[in-house]
Amino acid sequence: MENLMLVQVLQAMIQMGVLVPTIGDMTAARQTTQFFLNSFEERLAAQRKGRKLATMELGFKKPLSKDRRVMKMKRRLAAISNSLGV
Repeated sequence: MENLMLVQVLQAMIQMGVLVPTIGDMTAARQTTQFFLNSFEERLAAQRKGRKLATMELGFKKPLSKDRRVMKMKRRLAAISNSLGV
C-alpha cells in the first residue's frame, strides 16, 4: 500500500504540470518522490530533536501564551508612553 503523503505529492505535481502521468510504469517517479519525502522527514526530525536538546541545555523559557504576550506588549507600550511624557 502506498504512503498517503506520496500519493498526495504525486497528485500535486501532476496538477502543477511538473509531472506528466504516463500509461506506463511510474515506479521511478514514485521512488524519487519517496526518497525526497523520507529525506525531508529525517531532516525535520533531526532539527526538532536538536532544537529540543538546545532548549534543555540552555534552559530557554517556554513560549508565552497569546494573553501573556499581549499583556507584556501593553506594559511595554505604557512604559514607553510614560517615558515620553504622553
